[in-house]
Amino acid sequence: QQQQQQQQQQQVVVAQVQVQLQPNLWEMMHQIAKKEGVLQLWHGTWSSLLLVSNPAIQYFLYEQIRVWVLGIKNDRQLRRRRRLGRGVGGREADGGSGPSLLQLTAMEAFAFGALSKTVATVVTYPLQLAQVLIRLRNNELKNNTAVPDRSGRMSKEGEQPQPRPSPGETNDTKEYNGMVDCLYQQYTRGGYRSLFQGMNSKLLQTVLSAAFTFLTYEQTLALVGKVIESNSA
Repeated sequence: QQQQQQQQQQQVVVAQVQVQLQPNLWEMMHQIAKKEGVLQLWHGTWSSLLLVSNPAIQYFLYEQIRVWVLGIKNDRQLRRRRRLGRGVGGREADGGSGPSLLQLTAMEAFAFGALSKTVATVVTYPLQLAQVLIRLRNNELKNNTAVPDRSGRMSKEGEQPQPRPSPGETNDTKEYNGMVDCLYQQYTRGGYRSLFQGMNSKLLQTVLSAAFTFLTYEQTLALVGKVIESNSA
């Protein structure tokens, strides 16, 4: 038991030392700038900036649908008031209230939020896929400890040498030359469908999240509007 306790204490000490030796944010940035250059601190920024278009498309499309639907509701309300002999912005002769604040219903907000996020995800998904594939390929190349075999190809240590590829076979272990090259290689291997590989799970995750977000937003907006109307009455 004493030996086990000593081993456990030694393991705890080793773990604490390892945690202390791990560099912090500034030290890691300094190491990257020193070893790979200052520009590597912004490596991959262009692809990340392109993905800003996802929420831009989402909110733009949702707002356009919202304005269009509320415009239809407003026209219907005006026609209904004209038929009842009510002024456009006035009150009824019997002391009724003026026009109510128009808002989307819960179902409309949920459906329009899901629709806008679906369109944004479909449009930008190839960019997201390319970003993930580039990171996976870079990690694969960094972790690939390879040695040359007789044929000149590189094989991992402890594995059998890989045979020389056939004339029609290509080597997929080289690094992508940017996002366009990644998308092009993905397209040549599987066509248009390969550019949207795995999109179903992505849609299930993001569309439901966006739908509930816009639903909560519209319900909160309606509640705040009612509070403001009651206080101003």
